[in-house]
Amino acid sequence: MRFSENVCPGASVEHTSKITALLEDARAKGARILGGGEGAHQDGSFLTPRILVNVTREMKIWHTETFAPIALLIPFSTVDEAVALANESTYGLSASVYTINIPLAIEIGRRLESGSVHINSMTIHDEAHMPHGGVKESGWGRFGVPWGFAEFTQLKTITITDTHLAG
Repeated sequence: MRFSENVCPGASVEHTSKITALLEDARAKGARILGGGEGAHQDGSFLTPRILVNVTREMKIWHTETFAPIALLIPFSTVDEAVALANESTYGLSASVYTINIPLAIEIGRRLESGSVHINSMTIHDEAHMPHGGVKESGWGRFGVPWGFAEFTQLKTITITDTHLAG
């Protein structure tokens, strides 16, 4: 992909530097990086998508919520193993499950520790009428009407007993 002068920044230079360091750590520890290009855009604020294979738990990227166009391909043999791998993360903002078996996808979605699960779709699906938020270290609470109101208000019950009636 060639960038034109009209490309808008995708992130801060600090963020792309953090991601580049994570990629280099992974590469140094045996990961193979597929796709991408020569690194960040000329101004340092845009990363091309990357796919990483041969990723292990010893790599910093395994334990990091990158917010970058990076996919880690981790092999698994069973659905139970796939769910365990996903739930091993300390993060849980959003997940995607791709399959033609919709009942299985729903079962997997129920088991994933994630604020949302999108079947056969990307992980970003924010709409004002839907709750959005993560679990674990991906945040607390939900935004979106009416869930957001509940997150920022305190419901309180106050009762009164009339002592004159009590005798």
